[in-house]
Amino acid sequence: MQIYVKISALCKEDETVLEKCRENFKLLEQKDEYCVKLWEEFKKLSLKEFQKIYDLLRN
Repeated sequence: MQIYVKISALCKEDETVLEKCRENFKLLEQKDEYCVKLWEEFKKLSLKEFQKIYDLLRN
């Protein structure tokens, strides 16, 4: 979440950051090997953290 907040603020300050984010998203959509691998890692970490929250809610 902290990364998203920081990047979001940077995108508002600097159009080149926003453009780079768009370029990276396009690469992900095009199945760029590096971008997909990075996205998979972030997804794995996110799901791990979400599971901690789900476990707390169940108890």
